Amino acid sequence: MANQLREVIYLAPEGPVIKTITDEYHPDNSQALIKVHYSGINPADIKHLTLGLHSSVAGYDLSGEIIVAGTSSNFKVGDKVFGANPAGPHRPLYRGAHQDFVIADGPNFYKVPLGRMSMAEAAALPIVTQTAADGLFNVLGLSFPSAGFGGIEKQTLLIWGATSAVGVSAVQLAKAAGHGPILVTASAKHHTTLKGLGADACFDYHDEDVVEQVRKELQNNGKRPVYAFDTVGARVFGPDEAREKSSPELVTACIQASGDDQAPEGKL
Repeated sequence: MANQLREVIYLAPEGPVIKTITDEYHPDNSQALIKVHYSGINPADIKHLTLGLHSSVAGYDLSGEIIVAGTSSNFKVGDKVFGANPAGPHRPLYRGAHQDFVIADGPNFYKVPLGRMSMAEAAALPIVTQTAADGLFNVLGLSFPSAGFGGIEKQTLLIWGATSAVGVSAVQLAKAAGHGPILVTASAKHHTTLKGLGADACFDYHDEDVVEQVRKELQNNGKRPVYAFDTVGARVFGPDEAREKSSPELVTACIQASGDDQAPEGKL
């Protein structure tokens, strides 16, 4: 059970280590104790170290089974759930995904739609889906024309790096919300898959003239790109001479008109 001597993946100030802990986990009325089936590996598991978020059990994404449910919890014993506990300084050990038992903070967890998604698949979804949704609907401020609210129009969207985990989520969320045309960049071998997920036009970011291709497509659609989402941030931390090839610079170039034409009022 959760009170036994056990090993966890611990994010120490110098990096991840295996650590033995004896802490007892007792969920309060609104929480639940989960037996972890799968924990998802996410770059944030280590990268958050650079933000000073360490000295806690590593990991965010997970799926598992409820073994103890608080009296006001949204779940009951036996429920299969997935989700991610939030990051933050002085993070309690019980929130880390890379261990056998975790306490779930209710609003961040959901029932696994068994039959449509496996437990392993569910453990890989929370952070990337939340990141895509935050970028689209909070940072960029896209709305939900598909919900039927009057006066809200669908928007043109460029997603750079659409086969990244966040990119795949962003394509599907934008499509479900009713936006489009949705333009994406990705390796050519993934274009068919992305069109099946909701992309309207695909471009290979390896092409030297990819910026010109995207601009031409936007002109053909008769719309300027109003929103752009760089889901990879490639070469952001490269040497100065490489910045013009970084994904933020390329995305910016795509949504700007060439020559003396007026630049669009885009959002990144």
